[in-house]
Amino acid sequence: MSRIQLIVLGCLAAVGLMVGCSSETPTSPASGFDLAKTLITGEVDPAGSGFEYAAPAPGDPSPGDFKIVGSNLRYEADPGMLRVDFVLVNDSSQDFEGPARLVFMQLLPADVTILNADNADSALGAGAEFTFAFADTDTVWRAGAATEPRTVHFGVAPGVSIGFVSRILVGDAPVGGTLGGLVWHDMNENGVVDDDETGLQNIHLILHDGPQPDPAKRMMEATTDTAGRYSFGGLASGHYTVALAQMEGNRPTTSPVLNVLLVEFEGVVSDFLDADFGLVPFGAPEDTTDCIVEGACINAKGAYLEDPVGLDTEILSVCDRECDCEDDDDGEDYEDRDADKCDDGDCWGRLSGPLTDIDWEGKRFAVMGTWVHLPEMDWDKDDHHDWEMGFRVRVNAKVESTEDGDIVVACRIHKWDGHRDRVRGYIQDVEHDEDGVAVRVLNTWVSVPDGFVCGDDDDDDDNDDENEDEDENEDES
Repeated sequence: MSRIQLIVLGCLAAVGLMVGCSSETPTSPASGFDLAKTLITGEVDPAGSGFEYAAPAPGDPSPGDFKIVGSNLRYEADPGMLRVDFVLVNDSSQDFEGPARLVFMQLLPADVTILNADNADSALGAGAEFTFAFADTDTVWRAGAATEPRTVHFGVAPGVSIGFVSRILVGDAPVGGTLGGLVWHDMNENGVVDDDETGLQNIHLILHDGPQPDPAKRMMEATTDTAGRYSFGGLASGHYTVALAQMEGNRPTTSPVLNVLLVEFEGVVSDFLDADFGLVPFGAPEDTTDCIVEGACINAKGAYLEDPVGLDTEILSVCDRECDCEDDDDGEDYEDRDADKCDDGDCWGRLSGPLTDIDWEGKRFAVMGTWVHLPEMDWDKDDHHDWEMGFRVRVNAKVESTEDGDIVVACRIHKWDGHRDRVRGYIQDVEHDEDGVAVRVLNTWVSVPDGFVCGDDDDDDDNDDENEDEDENEDES
């Protein structure tokens, strides 16, 4: 259903149309010939020597073709532009009254700009316009004649091919108008832009020539900017349809298709900049990982992965008590747990898994890819030099800040025969990407398993240490 709006400005208005107007009484341009126009689609290959594209010249039947011929392609690194010489050719049997103009209706990729258009002081994309002179200096584009060349400056990265849809206009047409508007987040779904509502970026729209969305009459495409604004420029007077191209993740609160009639007065086509669309994002899925935040304590069990390095978590629970050395020493009453090397609250947690690297000179081990530094007294006291790669250990550890960044320092390290690899401690960082959620604990990256729900822990945290040891027959030595 088309959106209905009446514009009461003394100009042409109609139910079902959004009408742009620039004066009270629209008129038609006086000309000995009707305005002739045709669409031509093509591509500019910066590696090529030139190109030529043609489309039927207006007429029933068509008297022949209009052509776009490009040559002398060269790239200039500063300011980063591809220069191309364009010529228009009237390859038909009919004369057409000038001037001849080339309007770029669409440019691909979307970030391509034109730096020297006749109708702009700065770079623009769709709507860039160039007027071509005739070789014999008269006002008629003779059958079989080519125009004088114009150089077009495309703002584009080096080596990028440019696709374009262009319109050749011939005749004393009025100055082109602009159709545009706002796509906004309609939070209260009332179809009106309220003061606290903002525009939506990267929403794609398509302009069609005529009163209906017709794939065969697609003229231009546009994407909303950071403020939610879009525009189509260089338009002749006439009837247009603008439609939302896609609404993934959004539901429209206004019609997704709008009809707009641009009118002309005294050689100027009106602008219409109120073709607005309201959208409301679909309800986002509930975040079941909102308890996974920096500073929280987690207990993760799974399997060590070498690529990417970290723990592929199978079971994850959130700790409900402090992760310090006194409460996290496997339930054993070790005499040295209160020693100054493991002060109350100073220990961040533990790593349990295989040794993946050994640095004898640096007096450190890598546990599941994470380097763990041993205090001098532990290195000398324990017979760690008998350990080998793959040897399974459990490390009670803390994180210390150094000039080279955070390092993991062992409070205690011993042999361990548990079946699962584990990481327990405070979350240092949280990372969200297309693969899910991952956290860094004791400098070790730990995945958050799919389907994790905060508060739905898989075990009793308070008795976790005893249960793990009993269920998996872990043998500490």
